[in-house]
Amino acid sequence: MWALTQKDEFTRSSVNSGHISIVRDKDGILRHFPLIIKVDSLYFPAVSLSIFLDYNKVPFEKININWGENIIIPSLPESYLDEDVVIPIDEYGNVFIPYYGFWSDGSSKMMEVQNLIRYSDEPEYLDDLLDFYEGSFVFISDISVGTSDLGQTTIEENVPLVTVHAALLNGMLNNQFYTKWNILPLAAIIFVSGVLLILTALPRTNLIFYFTALLLISLILYFGYNQLLSFNLFPSFSVSVFVFLIFIGMMISIQVISAKDRAFIKNAFARYVPDKVVENLIDNPEQLKLGGEERELTILFSDISGFTSISEKMNPSDLVSLLNEYLTEMTKIIIEKEGTIDKFIGDAILAEFGAPVMIEHHADAAVASAILTQKRLRELNNTWKEKGYPLIMNRTGINTGNVIIGNMGSEQVFDYTAIGDPVNLAARLESANKFYNTKILISEFTYRKINDSLYHTRLLDVIKVKGKEKAVKVYEVTGFVSDPLLEEDLKYYDFYDRGFNFYLHKQFAESKEHFTKALQIRPNDYSSAELINRIDKLNSASLDENWDGSITYKEK
Repeated sequence: MWALTQKDEFTRSSVNSGHISIVRDKDGILRHFPLIIKVDSLYFPAVSLSIFLDYNKVPFEKININWGENIIIPSLPESYLDEDVVIPIDEYGNVFIPYYGFWSDGSSKMMEVQNLIRYSDEPEYLDDLLDFYEGSFVFISDISVGTSDLGQTTIEENVPLVTVHAALLNGMLNNQFYTKWNILPLAAIIFVSGVLLILTALPRTNLIFYFTALLLISLILYFGYNQLLSFNLFPSFSVSVFVFLIFIGMMISIQVISAKDRAFIKNAFARYVPDKVVENLIDNPEQLKLGGEERELTILFSDISGFTSISEKMNPSDLVSLLNEYLTEMTKIIIEKEGTIDKFIGDAILAEFGAPVMIEHHADAAVASAILTQKRLRELNNTWKEKGYPLIMNRTGINTGNVIIGNMGSEQVFDYTAIGDPVNLAARLESANKFYNTKILISEFTYRKINDSLYHTRLLDVIKVKGKEKAVKVYEVTGFVSDPLLEEDLKYYDFYDRGFNFYLHKQFAESKEHFTKALQIRPNDYSSAELINRIDKLNSASLDENWDGSITYKEK
């Protein structure tokens, strides 16, 4: 039977010994080292910790080990420590290695072992040897090239593993170890960053939102660098990733919300306004709020002639079908000419040209759309005739002026519309068509804005509409210049223009002569007959110098 005994010299030699077990992180980098190894309820120190305790006369059993938090080396009265040394450790007893410099830069004092032995055996070199290592701790290790005792640290590759122990001892001597941030302040930083991103995203100004995200990530990285210099391990990369993920998530959310807003606006306005206007509203949804601005627009007001009598002759389903087709076709033309449908008032159409998006030639666009609607209506009448529908005629009044345009109404329900006298005048001009048996009347204000070389126009009359004292010159538009005119039509317009010019200059005899000739060409011409009748009632002797030749219409 054999009995094992332990020799006293081995026991004495093992006092204050420590382990040198090197543990690499999963990526092979030496970041952490087990300063304490726990076996059941017992602890075994690393060699660097054992050296430090022995040097400072602190017994191992006197240190406080808070597993998963820190190791506290107390400054005992009998020790050489001026203050407690606190070393953070994780749940495995690992400490983050505080590397102090580069091995390759030659800042560490190194000597080959054979020279150390030789110098220590020769008295004449002993003093030099002591001077060389005075005030230093000496680690003896194999650092031969090609050995397995090399590794990669957080700052350098192919470094002898003995530098790990040297770095740990240096950290304890200087009481400088890296402290990891707790989860709560990290969560608070991520939360605040998220709030800032949300606040900058609310105005939906992408530039500010992107700049804020870039600034936050830059500040986090800069803060992490400064924390590292202060021996605080701030996970700047992880926090940046979280902030970036919040940024990406918000970008996706904004895109989804914007897509819904775009779809809503497009569905709400695409049938009433041009595509250009819809795109402008999509890009600038803030325009969809209460309020208005003063702007020069051209207003178009169109109405079906005698719609009440027409509706009485048709059954409701046919009437609705006819009206829907009519409004659809008229709307299509107005939108193609960049007009905006303000509203439908029964069979009437109110449209604006030059809002919400300003167009340069809004008066021309309005007049052109009025001519095109007349042409399209003639085509529709041919189709409706086959269905047994009555003949449909419409009248259009157009005026140009400064109006208030914007969203009017309540906070819950509002309408994009224009208000002001120019709108009212356009409606009065539409109504005035029935007195002259005309289809398109424009005001002198619109006439000044159009390129009259594009249209067949004539000065029809000077009128005062209900509620207004100021006379307005009214022009009839009969088509585009490209539309051919008969020789009789040219003669008629020439007689009428000359007759009206004489009329305004109070040359009533000459005026009546020309209107009579115009009436001979068009016997049913109301305009010429009206002016002849007006001349017959005038007493030229009683006319004052302010006479403007106007007639006042008291009906709407």
